[in-house]
Amino acid sequence: YQLQSRDQKRLHLISVDAATLAQRTLLTETSKTWVSIHDDLRFLSKRNAFLWASERSGRNHLYLYDLDGKLLHPVSSGEWGIDNVLAVDEKAGRVYVASNRDAV
Repeated sequence: YQLQSRDQKRLHLISVDAATLAQRTLLTETSKTWVSIHDDLRFLSKRNAFLWASERSGRNHLYLYDLDGKLLHPVSSGEWGIDNVLAVDEKAGRVYVASNRDAV
């Protein structure tokens, strides 16, 4: 789940073990102004990893993390932003998104 501070400048992505209810923070996003809550989180079934959207670069882009919350690498970058994730094709290694890339 996502837990956001009252001033909206810090957001934690928290994992919960269904069997024990133990919780741990996977990642923390911070901003001087605010961090947007979103639902662009996709856990991959063929790999112990997840996709996460972040505006840390100034634009909304996707990042790949392992299940310990370690950043593996950016999935997208540039002077455009992703509006949302439409689908993930793990077999082909593709992520389909809605974005404003062609409008730039």
